Amino acid sequence: MSGRGAPGPRRMTRGAAREVLGVGPGEAGDRRAVKRAYRAAAREHHPDVSRRAGAEARFIEVRRGVA
Repeated sequence: MSGRGAPGPRRMTRGAAREVLGVGPGEAGDRRAVKRAYRAAAREHHPDVSRRAGAEARFIEVRRGVA
């Protein structure tokens, strides 16, 4: 054992991040479009706001999409 601990979360590819956020390929380079999509998705899936099953997992996925 190397003693390093658990690996961190993997980063998504840009295409996967666009898909998670619902940003089209033409808007991917537009920071405002990505930021707007992230904020809308984060607001919708935030565990303190949404009581739907799987909201927290979806919120984490959205966060990884822009990290």
